[in-house]
Amino acid sequence: MNLPWLTHTIAGFFIVSAVLLIVLLAMQTTKQEGLSGSIGGRMESAYRGRFGGDAQMARLTTYVAIAFVLFGTLLSLTGI
Repeated sequence: MNLPWLTHTIAGFFIVSAVLLIVLLAMQTTKQEGLSGSIGGRMESAYRGRFGGDAQMARLTTYVAIAFVLFGTLLSLTGI
């Protein structure tokens, strides 16, 4: 069964999820500031959770990453 429109649709979703994943990862702040942040006295931020917007962005990034993996797997199974 040859369904090129389905393969191209999955490829389109794969590309969109890849670009969206890159954008979301670039927009996120790191959870820890690294060694320089801990030496400089920024340890109190390690004991607090993420802020509301950061937590929602992290959750959205997780969903987009899962979609990226699923679309990549489906695309590899279609043989494109």
